[in-house]
Amino acid sequence: MRLSLVALGTLTAFATRAEENIFFSSLPLVASVSRLPQQLSETPASVTIIDQEMIRASGMRTVEDLLRLVPGFQVTSHNQDPANVVYHGLNTGLSGDEYGSRVQVLVDGRSQYSPLFKSGVNWNLLPVALENIERIEVIRGSNTVSYGSNAFMGVVNIITMDPALTKGWQVSANHGNNGIRDEMVRWGESIGDANVRLTYRSLQDDGFQRASYDDWKTATYSPDNRQSQLFDLRVDLPLSERDDLQLTGTFARDLSQFGRPVPTTSDPLRNLEQSSTALGVQWRRVL
Repeated sequence: MRLSLVALGTLTAFATRAEENIFFSSLPLVASVSRLPQQLSETPASVTIIDQEMIRASGMRTVEDLLRLVPGFQVTSHNQDPANVVYHGLNTGLSGDEYGSRVQVLVDGRSQYSPLFKSGVNWNLLPVALENIERIEVIRGSNTVSYGSNAFMGVVNIITMDPALTKGWQVSANHGNNGIRDEMVRWGESIGDANVRLTYRSLQDDGFQRASYDDWKTATYSPDNRQSQLFDLRVDLPLSERDDLQLTGTFARDLSQFGRPVPTTSDPLRNLEQSSTALGVQWRRVL
């Protein structure tokens, strides 16, 4: 009886300590709201953080699919057209804005908007691999006026890992049903004072094998496969105790099958190829 009481008291003490650790543990720091590091509980906006652990546990293949986990966000699937990411159902393709120009999207502080896509974001050409993402800070709502008019409904700030933390080789592959064939190769190393990271990622799938465009009883076989490649280079070079230089170069390519081959339309199946090349130089000085 005495041993049982001692064991019960020990378990209670451990449970109480675990609850205290959760209650008094430090909250994640957020830098996207006021552009200064703040605890999540002190930010003047609704923020959702998607970290590396959540990315790995989700099993998602793309950034836009990850945003399905954010409260209030709706994401359409890739079905011949690029995904559409909206907040609370506003700004959908039905209003002629299929690229979603009301949610600002940043990769390491660089906006991904392009006038080629109606001042929106083409998610098929997003120049970032999931394996390189440190965390995604999603600001929900219009409390982000400092990011401009594109941030009317929120901000998606994608922060990648420092190249100093990704040294060596990493190879991953994900093959499955519907022709899913995903591969990624990453190499990182220090060259002198510079930290270098080079990433190649390939995504492929066969899409929807059976699609109906006029009536479900007369469904037409119409694949809409995708092939996407990404080359990503980042170099971080410290210049002095207060200065550092960041060089980036990305090339994204997407080949998607389009067309709705039904008797009432003249829209044959065809391939649509898109590509995007970006070079960036960022100099930072600590005052």
